[in-house]
Amino acid sequence: MVAWRALLLANPSFTHRIAQMSRALGPAAKVEDMSRYYRHLAFLDPLVVSKMAEAMHAHSGADVLSTVKVPTLIVAATLDTFTPVSLAQSMHEQIAHSELVVVEGASHGAVVEKPDEVNATVRSFLDRHLSRES
Repeated sequence: MVAWRALLLANPSFTHRIAQMSRALGPAAKVEDMSRYYRHLAFLDPLVVSKMAEAMHAHSGADVLSTVKVPTLIVAATLDTFTPVSLAQSMHEQIAHSELVVVEGASHGAVVEKPDEVNATVRSFLDRHLSRES
């Protein structure tokens, strides 16, 4: 635990560089935007984090996608290696009336890397779908 915390807390720039080198984050991610997340991770048990990542990789909700009957926005990013665009495209094909937006030049951290673009996408989706319900 001490080594885990030291790695994440002692030098956020180093941690950030590792995240980018491992392609967990894209080049647009800024260390100052990620520092709070690194601090949060530092206080989690690394074994639990590892097991969570393993479980996320093994899990698939593909069997329920065709049952989704609500407006669905799928946001993908071209540099995302964790949930690649091909996976988002497959989800889009299986969820009737879903919308797929691909954020160019962003990774799994697209919401941090390109917040204005992601927020505008979500706002537009919500504006269109909430106005239909009124």
